[in-house]
Amino acid sequence: MTLYLHALRRLRSQIMWFSIGLGVWGAMYIFLFPVMQESMGQIDYPAEILEAFGAGSGNIGDPRVFFDIEFFSLGPSIMAVYAVIAGTGALAGEESAGTMDFIATLPISRRRVFVQKALAVATGAVLVAACTAGIAWIATAPWNDIGGDLTVLDLVVATLAMVPFVLLVAAIGMLLGAVSPSRASAAAWTGGFVVIAYLVVAIASITDSVERFRYLSPYYYTDLPGILEDGLDGAHQAVLWTMIAAVTLAGLHAFEGRELAAERWQWRALFASGTESTMTTGTATGGTPPTPPRSRRGSQRTWLIFVCVLALIGLVAGVLAAGGGESLRASSQQRTLSASGRIDADSATLAAPTTGIAHLVLAREGDEVRQGQVLAWLTSAVDGSEQPVVAPLAGDLTTFTLARGQSVVVGTPVGEVHNLDTLRAVLEVEEKSISTIAAGQRAELTITTLDRRITTHVASIAVHPISEAGTARDKPKYEVRCPLPTDDPRLVIGLRVEARIDRVR
Repeated sequence: MTLYLHALRRLRSQIMWFSIGLGVWGAMYIFLFPVMQESMGQIDYPAEILEAFGAGSGNIGDPRVFFDIEFFSLGPSIMAVYAVIAGTGALAGEESAGTMDFIATLPISRRRVFVQKALAVATGAVLVAACTAGIAWIATAPWNDIGGDLTVLDLVVATLAMVPFVLLVAAIGMLLGAVSPSRASAAAWTGGFVVIAYLVVAIASITDSVERFRYLSPYYYTDLPGILEDGLDGAHQAVLWTMIAAVTLAGLHAFEGRELAAERWQWRALFASGTESTMTTGTATGGTPPTPPRSRRGSQRTWLIFVCVLALIGLVAGVLAAGGGESLRASSQQRTLSASGRIDADSATLAAPTTGIAHLVLAREGDEVRQGQVLAWLTSAVDGSEQPVVAPLAGDLTTFTLARGQSVVVGTPVGEVHNLDTLRAVLEVEEKSISTIAAGQRAELTITTLDRRITTHVASIAVHPISEAGTARDKPKYEVRCPLPTDDPRLVIGLRVEARIDRVR
């Protein structure tokens, strides 16, 4: 394993600085979120922007949504930069630096060189993810005040879930390093792949006409945009690891068939039927004779495995695209749904029944009134008759502005009545998620301004959607109502509520 340790030592600077950078970036959000939570929860971002960053809920005040958008939407792409550096440097970097000539003098097979280099790159990726989690989430745990049901373990698992995508990018870097004329070319093509993979998913998530193209992007199968809200999909992870295996085998086959120091593209190395088993350059130097080529049967076996893996990728991706992976998604994803809303109750607005002057006021703001109670009398300016202002329902009288001698115009609002016995949380749930919840499902409510959590249930779901004027696409939402206790005077109408609702099993 000498070559493995040598390759790992060469990556120590990248591992250290990527770990520190990502770790400090994540820790910054741990300390900033409690300060920003209330204001972030009040920002109404366009749904398309949120979907582009993988947010299923419009409430950025929810810690799961916040960290999905701020860290786990871009974190994989940043870690992919490490993969580009490490993957292209493993083979093409050695060759460009001239150190591959020294390795070529060693009695070691190309397969062994490739495997040990790949293991070193993979170890580095795991170390970056683990150190990032340690710095960002574990080291800051004593000061973690993000609230909600997001735990340190959730953040750690989500961070480690970035590793497969990094391994895929690194495998692509090693594959391109085995067929490209230089490391610069391999890095350029690998970096372009990362950018395109991200853009395809981002654009497809907000544009219906190209939505199906997201299945072509490996980034889609990472489940990282939105991982804290929806969890990992077993079918997606199977596709991703199959891609890693296929690309790695292709890279191994290409490296075994590559002519070293040729300084040209060598795509034919992917289809070579016979190559040298030990590390020699295209022309033997220093009196070292080239070793005999390995058997044609061994090459054909490697190529057959590679073709079978590619066929498996197509099969799994096809099943997933056709919807066959939905059952696996349902069994693997988390069983809660994020939603946001406000506290509300049965209420009615009081309006002046006529144009005139209030000559008698019988109530004041804050009074508890009964249905049908007369609150004031108006003298009509039209015919001099007396018209009563009547409470349309029982409840508390609020914003009652009417005073004796005050002139009003017919229809002018003069107050409101709220029945606090019907206090409830009114949540807004997107149409695509409404079928996953039902009346009676458990709901955990968080009222940030009061620092209070309430366990309740879904009482009812609106039949008709509420309108969303001004959005680029028609994405209706439905009101979901959950009852609230009436014994806490701090629960007032209008307070913002964050919720986690159990999905239908």
